[in-house]
Amino acid sequence: MLVRDGRVVGEGSGASWPQVADLLAQAAADDALRNARGNGAVREARDDAALRAAGIEPGHPSLYEAS
Repeated sequence: MLVRDGRVVGEGSGASWPQVADLLAQAAADDALRNARGNGAVREARDDAALRAAGIEPGHPSLYEAS
């Protein structure tokens, strides 16, 4: 869990220290975006572009839990 100014800005778990470091870096980046823009629109657009580049569009079966 990453806490800044008394608020949780990120949480998660990793199986290795590099994964934990990556989670912390992502949380810090998200917090910086929220502070700069008031929302995560930049990251959302980046993530959407990465998913589309991988062939994952809205409605793709991998986005939903198997029943």
